[in-house]
Amino acid sequence: MSDATSVLFGLEHEFSVVEVRRVDATAVTVIIEQAAREGPCPECGVFSGTVKDRPVMRLKDLPTSGQAVELWWRKRRLICDEVLCPRKTFTQVSAAVRPRARITERLRQQVARAIASGNRAVYEVAGEYDVSWPTAHKALVVAARSGCRSRRRRAGWGSMRPDSDRFAGSWMGLPGSGPTRG
Repeated sequence: MSDATSVLFGLEHEFSVVEVRRVDATAVTVIIEQAAREGPCPECGVFSGTVKDRPVMRLKDLPTSGQAVELWWRKRRLICDEVLCPRKTFTQVSAAVRPRARITERLRQQVARAIASGNRAVYEVAGEYDVSWPTAHKALVVAARSGCRSRRRRAGWGSMRPDSDRFAGSWMGLPGSGPTRG
């Protein structure tokens, strides 16, 4: 399949589109595989390109051009070439899909945004994006946690030290621990 198809589906950075099939007037099935033909072993870090198996994994993704998209990721199960490595095989990983996840990160983020910004019920958004309630709720929780961490870093909380006079103790609500005027 051409690179233009990968761009159309927003997969051009990490994946190649192998095939696109129309399921019906409102849905398509897209078969993808990673562009990288080798990967590092998660145990020892040695790169391998020796393929043992090609499992296919079904993923849910955002709709494209007003039609539902069902992704089938043709992964590569690679053999670790390091003799002393206890892990004999491993599958490729991607930033676009969390390990063992069945939905893409962009769908996960969109679901969390729809719940938080629209002040909508979790079950309502889960139904709209055709994911389960626990999946939608977990997406919201993960987004909320990461949002809190990034706000803390921007506020200077990430580098708090005991000798810091700027924020010392104020996060605990201790009397007299706020900024002093002098």
